[in-house]
Order: sequence, then structure tokens, then C-alpha cells
Amino acid sequence: MDTFQLRGKFYSVTKISEKKSRVAPQMSLPQSIMECMNKNLTEIAFVLDRSGSMQSVAHAAITGFNDFLRDQQAAEGLARLTLVLFDVEYLVLADHLPVQEIVALNSDTYVPRNSTALLDAIGETIERIGKRLEKTPEADRPGKVIVAILTDGLENSSEKFTWKDVAKMIKHQTDAYQWEFLFLGANQDAIATAANLNIHASNAACYVSDEIGTRSSQKAMSRKSSALRARASGKKLSAPQQMDIDQSMADIVAEEDRLERGAE
Repeated sequence: MDTFQLRGKFYSVTKISEKKSRVAPQMSLPQSIMECMNKNLTEIAFVLDRSGSMQSVAHAAITGFNDFLRDQQAAEGLARLTLVLFDVEYLVLADHLPVQEIVALNSDTYVPRNSTALLDAIGETIERIGKRLEKTPEADRPGKVIVAILTDGLENSSEKFTWKDVAKMIKHQTDAYQWEFLFLGANQDAIATAANLNIHASNAACYVSDEIGTRSSQKAMSRKSSALRARASGKKLSAPQQMDIDQSMADIVAEEDRLERGAE
């Protein structure tokens, strides 16, 4: 793992191709332990494509994430955020930080380049969070983990993880720990891609790969994430939150896209 310094802060960069494949076995937690977790705390991992094809929508990717960030900072309850940018390398811009402490993206920190190692980015993220939570006391573990993934292209560069590896990991974390995986993809059949990863169709959607679509898709991601956080807390949901729980990601993405294009 290498590090680089940007504006006085150090960030970690993993060259995924240098690492050997591994899928760490984990065991399900007893229901009694899961009930002891902090229901007011959510762990969010945002896995954002920064491959070269995102160059034409880089500004929208930045503003869209920053809108997502502001929404999550304003939401009720506690959250910690891990922000991952990926191409053929895996860059962790924020690692398990309180969402209030996360710094907005800008054109210095988000620079599209290279190819799309999607599987390696997802697999690496699951491993990092899983290993950290294994060492965390039950009472300090989040009541909900959300992994939000946005990519504008197909997998074409992963060397560490296979489709089978990542699908197995996602199924395990979903079944054993009730993690939520959200997948938004452009220029592909995102529902089919999600199915290959064991991500439920209702948590996946295609989006339009232009400025409006890239920005509005992240607004949709934020709506679903906020609703999932509220539900995990055990508190009564508002009518909009319940609607966002009930609606599929595809419906929310379509709604936000219509709203954005109508406002232009």
C-alpha cells in the first residue's frame, strides 16, 4: 500500500493488481448480538468510479457526491462514512470517519483516469469493513451497513477478485449481517450486473450517463440510504421515508432524473 499527501492529509492507495486474491471466511452473528448493536449508528461505504470514462461527467460526479454527503450529514442519527474512488487503483479518501468530518470532493481529489476494476473495488471494500467490524465491540457496531456503488461502465480490469468471489461475499454479508448493497450503473444492464453480484434487483438501477443523470442518480442513492438509516434506528418512519423504502432504486432514480431535467 502506498500513501500520498494532498492538502496536508495523507491518503492510502492500493494497487489492486499487486495483491493476491483472498476471501476471508466469516460466521453469522447470533440474533442476540445483533440486537446489542448501535441502532442509531450506520456505516456507509460509497464506492465511486473514477475511471477515464467518467471524465465527461466529472463535475456532476463531484457535485452529486457532495449533495449525497450534505444529505447524510443532515440526516437524523449517527453515521460513519468510507469513501472509495477506484479505477485500476483503490483510493480511500475517507476511512470510517464520522460523516460530519468528511470533506467535500473537488477537482483535485476526483480525477478520472484508467480502466474499471469494479470487482476489486467492491471486494476490497467488503474485506476492509468486515475485518474492522470483527474487532469492534458489539455495542459499538453499527446497526446497519450500507455499501453504495456507482459506476458508468463495465468491469474490465480486476485481477484480485472474480465475479464469483464478490457475489459470494455480498450474499454472505446480506444474509448473515443484513448489509444493504445499492448498485447504480450506466451504459449497461445494471439490474443484470447486480444480479450477477447477488444484489437484489430492487436495490439496483440504470442511470443516464450525462451531467444530469450522474448528479440525480446520487440524489436517489441518498434518498434510499437515508430511509434505510431511519428504518434501522427503529423509529417511526415519515411518509417520504416509507415511500423510499417501498420504492425500488429504479423508480427513485427515474423520479430524481425527471425532477432534475424539469428544473433545467
